Amino acid sequence: MVSCTVHNDETTPHLAAYVVPLVERPVKTRKRSVIVGKGEDGKPIRAIKEFTDPGGVSLCAKEFLGGRQKLRDMQTDFAETVGKKYGLERGIEHSMAKHQSIRAFYGLIQRPVQNVTIKPSAIQPQLLKKGLLTSEFESDEMVAIRLTNAVQSAYAPAVAKAKLLETSQRRIRQIENTVKYADTRIDSLAKDLAKARLDAGQIAMTVAKGGDELLKLHEILKEKLIRSPENERSNDRGFSR
Repeated sequence: MVSCTVHNDETTPHLAAYVVPLVERPVKTRKRSVIVGKGEDGKPIRAIKEFTDPGGVSLCAKEFLGGRQKLRDMQTDFAETVGKKYGLERGIEHSMAKHQSIRAFYGLIQRPVQNVTIKPSAIQPQLLKKGLLTSEFESDEMVAIRLTNAVQSAYAPAVAKAKLLETSQRRIRQIENTVKYADTRIDSLAKDLAKARLDAGQIAMTVAKGGDELLKLHEILKEKLIRSPENERSNDRGFSR
């Protein structure tokens, strides 16, 4: 770690850490197939040789980040260690949602909706420049642009709310996709669990069957031992006494 600083100059205090991802690599021996010559037919001859990696210290960001799964595990661990005691919940894993800024969200819902009323006088070309002999008025194209801008400005909040509704619907679809993905994972895990239980049951039956066979074998050996000639002679001598 190069430095670690807490910033209190903003509304939300935050910490900035600068880390150099130095990783110590151990000495390793690896095998490779290399060309050691050519045969009589001219084809290359290969052989397996060992090479030693001396190891040392190198830069490796993957050791800290480690791909998607390691980042998910990091977020889960952070939520359990830090967020949980403050009442914060971890986000949905494998979520398909996309980020929307707070400013954009509140900007959409706080703008009022206005009713548009176009008066007959608004359709008439307005005076642009008054002269002594002639005056300059709006052209038909300018009137159309002015009225269009007025309508768009008045209905902009309504359009924004419609976009908010669209955003909410998109959010719902994203959650549905996340749930479907989770259901697929659950089904897959359930099948694996059922297979594991079936395998465990078969193993238990095999062990039980083997135990029964061992008991039977033990009884047979015991019976043979009792009926052996030495035991019979011993019993006869004992009876003669």
